[in-house]
Amino acid sequence: MRDRFNNIDRPIELPNEYHCCLTLIIDVSGSMEPHLPHVDASVNRMIQELRQDARLAKIVDMSIITFSDRGQHKLVQPFDSISRLPEVKLSLGGSTYAVDALEMARANTSRQKFRYDSGCFKPWLVFITDGNIFDDLSEIGAKLRQDDADGKYHVLCFGVGAGYEKKQLFMLSDKCFQILNYNFSEFFSWIGRSQAALSVSVPGSNVGISLSSSVKQLSITA
Repeated sequence: MRDRFNNIDRPIELPNEYHCCLTLIIDVSGSMEPHLPHVDASVNRMIQELRQDARLAKIVDMSIITFSDRGQHKLVQPFDSISRLPEVKLSLGGSTYAVDALEMARANTSRQKFRYDSGCFKPWLVFITDGNIFDDLSEIGAKLRQDDADGKYHVLCFGVGAGYEKKQLFMLSDKCFQILNYNFSEFFSWIGRSQAALSVSVPGSNVGISLSSSVKQLSITA
């Protein structure tokens, strides 16, 4: 992918329209090695699907942040419109430390919201992991939950496979799900359809979006 600093301030396309603002926060730790090519292919397929609508491709802005070893979080794709995104090809990391990546997502999303002259729908922060996270999520979790409650953005957490810790996901959000059978293709297509539905809704309204067949909502008991 292109250098991560090259397009931070690229002009907003269709500045007179409301925009959708999506951040993918993706675990690239070693356990993701057999699945990362499928993630790449599925994200690229989602992008191509959204590009079939020329307007939609210009009002959905996406960024990608990856996390692995401590201090190795990366903004691999700054916010840009779907119409201008390069091909996604993520690099594998080591372990599973997520706090810095989540802080980066908060800061980048807040900054991006202020760049829209006409405003944006409530942004999505989509957190994806297949492992047990090693750093303490209590502080960042409190921030994210408060931000979500204050209407700053939706925080959606997705566990992959059987190695993730469900209680850790619920530290970050009440909206927690499992990606079934490593079905990344259908999962990212669902994200794309969700952004498409959002883009034609009335700002501030509730948009009902059915879960994909590849996603199961999680619950937690004390």
